[in-house]
Amino acid sequence: MRRPPVKLRERIRASLFVKILLVFIVAYVGMVAISSAMHFYLIVEDRFQKMQRNSANYCNLLAKEIGFPPDTTYATHLADSLNIGVRIQAPGLHWASRNDVPLFGTSDIEELGDSPGSYVGLDRGLVVEFTRGDYQYTFRLERREEGFIRTLELHGLLLLLVVTIVLGSVYLIVRRILKPIQVLDAGVQEVAGGNLDHTIVHNRRDELGDLMESFNIMAARLRMMLQARDRLLLDVSHELRSPLTRMKVATEFLEDDSVRKNLSDDIHQMETMLTEMLETERLKSEHGNLHLKDVDLAELLQDASSEFEGARPGIELQLPAVNPIIQGDADRLRILLRNVLGNALKFSPDDADRVALTIKTLEDGSVLVTVKDAGEGIPKEDLPFIFEPFYRVDKSRAHDTGGYGLGLSLCKTIVEHHGGSIDVTSTLGKGTTVFMQFPAVQSG
Repeated sequence: MRRPPVKLRERIRASLFVKILLVFIVAYVGMVAISSAMHFYLIVEDRFQKMQRNSANYCNLLAKEIGFPPDTTYATHLADSLNIGVRIQAPGLHWASRNDVPLFGTSDIEELGDSPGSYVGLDRGLVVEFTRGDYQYTFRLERREEGFIRTLELHGLLLLLVVTIVLGSVYLIVRRILKPIQVLDAGVQEVAGGNLDHTIVHNRRDELGDLMESFNIMAARLRMMLQARDRLLLDVSHELRSPLTRMKVATEFLEDDSVRKNLSDDIHQMETMLTEMLETERLKSEHGNLHLKDVDLAELLQDASSEFEGARPGIELQLPAVNPIIQGDADRLRILLRNVLGNALKFSPDDADRVALTIKTLEDGSVLVTVKDAGEGIPKEDLPFIFEPFYRVDKSRAHDTGGYGLGLSLCKTIVEHHGGSIDVTSTLGKGTTVFMQFPAVQSG
């Protein structure tokens, strides 16, 4: 049974792995945010304030050394030797040691609280401004790529790198921890699809290892239970054949035609059920191999549809220009087609469109046989189970609404033993389509 497709957003919301990973991410981001805030307020902020005061005092000493009025020649020598920028503005004086020093009053910096008239801050570098008399001094002590700003940027990049490494490590750790859950999910899908021989190989010794071992034990017990059921059905089927044969002979001596006909119909139904049960188990056994040979599928479809000649609403056979050839067991394939066509005719009203029987070769070389009817359809909730033995859509199990629920199970076994696949789509009140796909060996 296939799992219905799920949107990516819903898969993420339903993923345990994603939820655990998000918990780690939120916890780590919260921890980084708290530590960063504490670092900023307890260390960076205090350090920055000290740097502002020291920078203002340092530039005041430089201004005194340059002199009043300023000695621009000495100022040039001082700026070059200290690798700083200096700008002096006054009526009749507009001098700068280099062009990247901003004009006085144009930088976005704050006034020092304990030193009115002095401004220090970070604006494309460390800038200090103050006035002495008519002179306005602007000092650029550091460019953006230098000193304090560069240190902050490096700290930020380092923090980002650490966060990336930690999150990557968390991802790998959580993925490794939760890998058994993914393996278990795959195992559940295998068992749900009918593969009871699937086992999970592991070497874990924790709770998830115990869970995987419990899964293997469960699958083994299910396999044993189903094998016991199949053996019982096979034994009962064999034992009932002889009594049914004697009953069949005995009914021929009945004088009442009506009673003889009713008993013969009941015996025929039981024979059909036993045949389907025995055929299914024979295919599953090691001695029930197919007798493979080249089979002309188009010819086989013509033979199968001719068996239902006169049955309403009828069969419309559509054949390709070139008949596909497959490796198959002709007798088993006739049983397959007889069951599928019989169901399509049985559940279609007499006045419905004819059952469409088509065959075509696909691009990959496989051969697709399609049987489409316009009958009553199958409820959506029953579709995943119609290939299960003894499963019937009509829970009342009335004889006039179907057989014993073995036909489609046998069909699935026959198709899969030919290396093919069978699928059914249906819309209630509009009809059902059966797709049977076989690997092709040649065309001719």
